[in-house]
Amino acid sequence: MNEKQLQALIKKMEKQAKPKGKPARWNDPTLAATQKETEESVVEAKDLFKEMKRREF
Repeated sequence: MNEKQLQALIKKMEKQAKPKGKPARWNDPTLAATQKETEESVVEAKDLFKEMKRREF
């Protein structure tokens, strides 16, 4: 291969190597059950249980 052919091949490969964008995210509905709770929901749950302890059932 001469220098011109090599440069042409490099340019051709650079065009092919460019990413085509972000892949679509797949969302599993059961995944939410296994994730950690958010801070807001933890605080809300603690307040709820504190209030329940004060009441008589």
